[in-house]
Amino acid sequence: MQAFKNLKRLRQEHDLRLEDIANILGVTKQSVWNFEKQDKLPQKHKRTLEEKFNCIIQDTNDSMPDNDIIEIERIYIKPECGNGSELMTEPYIEPFKISRQSISTYLRCSSPDNLKLFQASGDSMESKISDGDWLLVDVGRRDVNISGIYIFMANGLYRCKRLNMTLDGRLEVKSDNKKYDVEILGPDSGVEINIIGRVLNNLSRGI
Repeated sequence: MQAFKNLKRLRQEHDLRLEDIANILGVTKQSVWNFEKQDKLPQKHKRTLEEKFNCIIQDTNDSMPDNDIIEIERIYIKPECGNGSELMTEPYIEPFKISRQSISTYLRCSSPDNLKLFQASGDSMESKISDGDWLLVDVGRRDVNISGIYIFMANGLYRCKRLNMTLDGRLEVKSDNKKYDVEILGPDSGVEINIIGRVLNNLSRGI
């Protein structure tokens, strides 16, 4: 899942022309223009584009009951995929809306209320995560005995890495970008770890 988007946003994000969409859908450019103007797509065209671009297209005219919508906090902290980022001020937070149905369909989370959005920075998690990507994080999942990508704090610095607990109780901190070395943190490393949550999805591209 990448994000909820209408047709115009889909074109902008993938740098597509009207002709490109028209060719994919087998319709005229005028038809695509009308779809954008009305912000409404026939279901068969929705499915075609969703399969083509691995996304969910949500029309603004689609009706969803208010109780099916939740707001996820989008937290402007930017955890580093490298050595860590220090929070100098209070994080800016704004809501990101998503339907409960989509959460239950695409995600396995501890609770919808535990979902938060963080924006990554740095290149050490390429090619899974790029600088500026928005990560959907379950702050209710903090058990690093289950290997995965986590947002965490190390001595007060926010980081985003792949964590794995070894059999002897040490923590492997791995980067997907092979130019970065694996870190091994044990009881004598002097590093205080605080797990924020597990990354469930990269909304910018999909993990």
